[in-house]
Amino acid sequence: MIGDTNTFLHLTQVNGVYVVFGGKDKGRIISRDTIKVGELIIDDIALVKGLRHNLISINKLCDKGYEINFKDGICIGKAKYPSKTSSRKRYGNIYPLNVQSESTH
Repeated sequence: MIGDTNTFLHLTQVNGVYVVFGGKDKGRIISRDTIKVGELIIDDIALVKGLRHNLISINKLCDKGYEINFKDGICIGKAKYPSKTSSRKRYGNIYPLNVQSESTH
């Protein structure tokens, strides 16, 4: 799920589809398509109306060959090719990551 349209390669309108969040709040999916963030391209991402953060599910990253690990409030992401590693500390309920400006660590 994502709230920013700037990373979408295309936008395909969707009608009458909702996503339910942890607190049982609902968000209306207004589009689904492919995003490109830096060199990373991920298919089947939902554009959710009113979403304040861009949320990409862990399974989408794993499907793209990333290894994701969580330990002691830190998320570590490793790409197999090209070989890159990034880690982020937990902030509230999210692990903030700006993939567009990522560098290798």
